[in-house]
Amino acid sequence: MIQTPLANIDSYIAFFSENELPVLRRTARALAKLREDEDDVNAQHIVSVVLQDPLTAMRLLSYLETHRRHSQNRDITTIDRAIMMMGITPFFEKFSNLPTVEERLVHHPKALVGTLKVITRARSAAQYARDWAVLRHDLDVDEVTVAALLHDAAELLFWSCAPDLMLRVAQVMQEA
Repeated sequence: MIQTPLANIDSYIAFFSENELPVLRRTARALAKLREDEDDVNAQHIVSVVLQDPLTAMRLLSYLETHRRHSQNRDITTIDRAIMMMGITPFFEKFSNLPTVEERLVHHPKALVGTLKVITRARSAAQYARDWAVLRHDLDVDEVTVAALLHDAAELLFWSCAPDLMLRVAQVMQEA
């Protein structure tokens, strides 16, 4: 956990690169249940779970970026493409027994509430963005959806890794 502000952006990047990103407990349970029936699971089953948790989506896209092949000349920007690129069995191997936000913030209940509020807001934004993208006939509705889901990624990172600092920020914002 980050207890005091770090010196610069590189320090934050190093911290977040070295520490495992938690997911929602509900996501971890849903993925474990899907893994039990792995032979009957397709990518869409996994996508529907991952799109409910911006932390898991961030974790998946970050994993693929850090394990990018030299021959890959395009970014993977949607969850379904990420699952297809990775494969179902390798996905379950890498995304099982994950740390959860609820475990990490067990001693910070107010920070957990803050995290869950941001996740709820991100889900709503992703759904609105998806609906608008469909209405506008956007070329890549899924990409728009993921972009909206991850819009508040920095805030989620700080709620889950620097809860005391985020509580101070929330207090200052409430007083303003």
